[in-house]
Amino acid sequence: MLIHTETCGSGPVCVLLHGWGMHGGVWRETARELAAHHQVISVDLPGHGHSAPLPDQDSLAALTAAIAGVVPPQSHIVGWSLGGMVAMRLAIDHPDRVAQLMLVASSPQFVTGPDWNHALTPEVLEDFARRLRADASATVRQFLALQVKGSEQEHRTLTRLRALMSEAPPPHPAALEGGLSILRSVSLLPLLGRITRSVTLIHGQRDTLIPWAAAEALRERLPRARLHLMPRAAHAPFLSHPGDFLALAQEALNGPR
Repeated sequence: MLIHTETCGSGPVCVLLHGWGMHGGVWRETARELAAHHQVISVDLPGHGHSAPLPDQDSLAALTAAIAGVVPPQSHIVGWSLGGMVAMRLAIDHPDRVAQLMLVASSPQFVTGPDWNHALTPEVLEDFARRLRADASATVRQFLALQVKGSEQEHRTLTRLRALMSEAPPPHPAALEGGLSILRSVSLLPLLGRITRSVTLIHGQRDTLIPWAAAEALRERLPRARLHLMPRAAHAPFLSHPGDFLALAQEALNGPR
């Protein structure tokens, strides 16, 4: 299948994976800055942006296998939200593709469960799924607002996020439903021990979708993880506080492994 990518810069490869309902263009400013020292590949996940959907769009393993096809060996993988879950699964299933991970506002499990309290309740995502089926466009717009809620740059970031989203086709309905199904049902907690690469966690302390406690709990479960909390940011720190985010990202990407 066709996975759409955009590439800029030269040097060690850095792959950027976006979140649910988004597309690779949301990384545009970040990609431009990182391209000073890296070859940056911005990926449209299947069914998002200019990438075709998968037959089994609700399978994280299938989603990850499709992405693995465009990721060169020993790449630095940056994953935001759902993209972070894909990045973790990539490190588990295709470790040869991964030099290190950077997980931005992400989690190994997006709903609460017996061993994971740092997430949304299943009822919240069930309600979100019902809204998606009733009016997908309105639900995506609502989700954009939730991504910036609480950030000190809330209005400006929402305006920017809406502008970036308009630059590509809307996500395929199957991709929206499949991605939400992954968020509602998948847990990577039992597999975290198979992630052997170094991991940088960047998380907004005002994130209302994934609480910062999730990042702290994830750091405790990954043997080679470092956590950076951004106190004034919410779920999209690379858009709300690009300077602070880039400083952390460049330190992680350019520093010792």
